[in-house]
Amino acid sequence: MAKPELFEAIPFELKEVKEIEHNGERLTQVTGIMHRANELNGNHRIYPATILSREVNKLKERLGSGDTVFSQADHPADGVTGIGDTAAMLKSVEYTPKDEVVGTAIILPTAKGRDLAAIVRAGGKVGITVRGFGTTRPGECAGQQGEVAACPEEGFYGPERASDR
Repeated sequence: MAKPELFEAIPFELKEVKEIEHNGERLTQVTGIMHRANELNGNHRIYPATILSREVNKLKERLGSGDTVFSQADHPADGVTGIGDTAAMLKSVEYTPKDEVVGTAIILPTAKGRDLAAIVRAGGKVGITVRGFGTTRPGECAGQQGEVAACPEEGFYGPERASDR
């Protein structure tokens, strides 16, 4: 039985924006908080630290083995992403002692990436969506009531799953 797909829209809390040299081009690199564990989110879901830290470790392994994780400029209504919507490439991700997921991405010089970079450099706020397959159940986590995420089956972060918007 297939697990339902979970989508989360989260404000991307930028901690650093800087220009870098990458493969001979000047690009914008952003670092910020991508997700928080043990906290009720806008969809009234709570992701326990055990699940979120496990999924971040899986993503770190993928990045460490050379996999590429792209970010899309918009979250597609049908869930199918296209290369034309690519705006950034995730470079690193960490799970912090504060139960935060902090990621660093390079904004690519694609049409959508240039728009995103201009918005970020001008101080605009952007969001991020992530998706995965799993279930939730009504309950409590870290003293908060909500839909508590239970073991995403295929991993919460993966190809196309960290989508900037």
